[in-house]
Amino acid sequence: MKKTKNKEEKTRKEKADDKMEMEVPKNLFHLIWMMIKAMVKNIPKRWKSLAIISGITFLLHTYLVIYPNGGYWPGTNAIFDNILVLPGNKVRAAVFWAILLYLLTSIFTRIKTLGFVEFMKSLYKGPVRAGNSVFKSGKENIRYFLFTTSVLLIIAYFLIRNYAIFYMLIIGAILAIASFKASLSYLFLKVAYNDFCRIFKRENNLKESYFDVFQVSIIASMLLSIILPFKPYSIWALVALAVYLIFYEKFKKSNKLAASIILFSLIGLNLRIIGTFIAYADDGGVEEAGGFWNWLTSPGSFTAVLLGIPAAIGAFIGSLLEFVSRPFEMMHEYVRGLGGLESIETFIDHGYSIQFDSFEARRSYERNLSDNIS
Repeated sequence: MKKTKNKEEKTRKEKADDKMEMEVPKNLFHLIWMMIKAMVKNIPKRWKSLAIISGITFLLHTYLVIYPNGGYWPGTNAIFDNILVLPGNKVRAAVFWAILLYLLTSIFTRIKTLGFVEFMKSLYKGPVRAGNSVFKSGKENIRYFLFTTSVLLIIAYFLIRNYAIFYMLIIGAILAIASFKASLSYLFLKVAYNDFCRIFKRENNLKESYFDVFQVSIIASMLLSIILPFKPYSIWALVALAVYLIFYEKFKKSNKLAASIILFSLIGLNLRIIGTFIAYADDGGVEEAGGFWNWLTSPGSFTAVLLGIPAAIGAFIGSLLEFVSRPFEMMHEYVRGLGGLESIETFIDHGYSIQFDSFEARRSYERNLSDNIS
């Protein structure tokens, strides 16, 4: 009798869900709120995977602190100073681990979905398209590129100030270019631009090339942040040059200038990586304590272990964000298949929601999402 009652309640709940909608974000705050709700909702569903990822990150971080870095003080190696939760770098290191795990899980998902060959093709086709968007789409895009790169350069120097995060943002921008409309960053850009046009009562004429220009600006600004000497003077000099080019519209030369900046940045990036690894130094840690068992009872061992917690939390958040972002990224593919609607932009521009004729149709869509998530 009890089983029959539970079954009837479940049936009533499913019928009530027939009218439920898969919402499309109406504005940027709505999108952020949707993401937060999705993250909270997915913690019970994904706790095993998230616990494993966080645990591995915690153990890896602890190992790097007590062995190669030789303890919880910075100065042993430039790489560890940027990626480990050490004094003066705790928040930035947690952000680094969050971005790293988000990118790793995203890469794994895309390879699983597309296949390795198609994934590698997208890494080639995307940057080619992005390069054309910046350098072959007229003066407006060049102006946008110079302005965005300048702003991001200033943000990188005054707020980020972490080389490891610079590298992660470069990789993230390349993956976003490869994914294009099927990326969370494209959805954020579209919604944010809609908000901007609505608030300032401007015509909504967002071009697809703007997304590519923005991502290339991230790559260029992060590369320059890594290799530029004499900071912040070199940054202010480049910003001043960009402002000059924007206002005086000398874009025939600026095309070559922007290409040269990126070329020399890539060369400098490779030299920087090589130099950093050559500078690696191991000053003990566990060895200085006389071995692992002696280290366990040493005064600083507990502190060194505790530093792994922020890294584990960052990995937890980054992985969770990637898990919940997949349905949002798939909105474009789903909406594109609806009759009379060409893309997700139509939905966002008109504030539509994705509705289903029946509970079975809605459940079928969710199963398709689940197949890509699992």
